[in-house]
Amino acid sequence: HGNTIRNPPPEVMDALAAAYEDVGNGKVDWNGRDFYFSFGQNEQRSWDEAAKFGFVSAGGGERYTNPLKSLKPGHRLYTYISKRGGVGGYVGVGEVTAERVPAKEFRVEVDGEMVSYLDVTQSPEASQFTDDPLMCEWVVPVKWIALRDQSDPFKDPQLFANQNIAVQMTNAYTLDRLPKEFGIEP
Repeated sequence: HGNTIRNPPPEVMDALAAAYEDVGNGKVDWNGRDFYFSFGQNEQRSWDEAAKFGFVSAGGGERYTNPLKSLKPGHRLYTYISKRGGVGGYVGVGEVTAERVPAKEFRVEVDGEMVSYLDVTQSPEASQFTDDPLMCEWVVPVKWIALRDQSDPFKDPQLFANQNIAVQMTNAYTLDRLPKEFGIEP
């Protein structure tokens, strides 16, 4: 509107450059709630069981389990299964209900009774390393808000996807598309 700044100070130029870079990358500030979660479907865990019993999990070393420490009650997870896991798309949105626990301590409801998850899982390697806190499977309880069958995931090549287990969601395009696709509040 005809307003100009002659010889702007370096801090103004740096702020403008950073803003343009963020817009160009499609990044927004983290909202303190939303996470991307890469569900590694394999012999240790099954998406069908995670959807049925309300959880996400990871195991096999600190590289995979340490990111679960950042997931706290109230955080929302946009859950993705990679092509390597046989899917290549988003399959669920859920809210974390409790902090992570070793799989041997996780209990699920079966026929109105609370039982050990390891007693009912069909994943043959879920109980591997149960006495080793560094290698065992760790479980984060989740209340699912919206689910999709893994045979019908939400796919879009522009959506955020990453090999890391749990990442603060800051991709503007993905944060706009997923709530619409899953029919939830943004």
